Amino acid sequence: RKIKAANLLTINIGLESGSERFRKDVLIRPPYTNDELIEFCHLAREEYGLKIVFFVLLGLPGETLADYRETVRVSRASQPHNAYVSIFFPYLGTDLATIAINMGLIDPDNLTPGAERSQATLSLPGFSSRRIRFEYIVFWWRVYRGYWPYLKVFAHMGRAFLQAHPKMYSLYLYLRNNVGFLMDLSNKFGFTGKEYK
Repeated sequence: RKIKAANLLTINIGLESGSERFRKDVLIRPPYTNDELIEFCHLAREEYGLKIVFFVLLGLPGETLADYRETVRVSRASQPHNAYVSIFFPYLGTDLATIAINMGLIDPDNLTPGAERSQATLSLPGFSSRRIRFEYIVFWWRVYRGYWPYLKVFAHMGRAFLQAHPKMYSLYLYLRNNVGFLMDLSNKFGFTGKEYK
């Protein structure tokens, strides 16, 4: 009620993981349950007309496929207006990078930022880098299928596919910025950041 009274329209939530265990033990987040989060999202949207945007991070050190499936379940049940989905990149000096180093998942001497946040650096037991990249692309299908128009779902999956392949994404950006109808399509599907406002 206070958020609405302050004329705010959007609430960004750093969900990162739908696994309560992972949020508590690894990410050291405030204690809230998935059921509380889902109820909050429905209340904010339906009672107050607020838009919820999730920030989701895949491939975190120690994350399992079951943890990721819980992220999808919570996101699907919450139906945020949109989501920023990224793949974990171990920035040296952060707690999560230190955890990844201690787990033997990365060699800090060979860590070079490339397509950070869209390519999997870690390959986890039962959640390989290849599977992480695949889930990064199909996240939109798993969460928004049946809620969004299919063309919008596929457009988001297409963008994620391109982002997961940096050379193709660079070509796409070049073409988008230099070919009028591609710019029109990008604007139509909200690939300018406007959909998060």
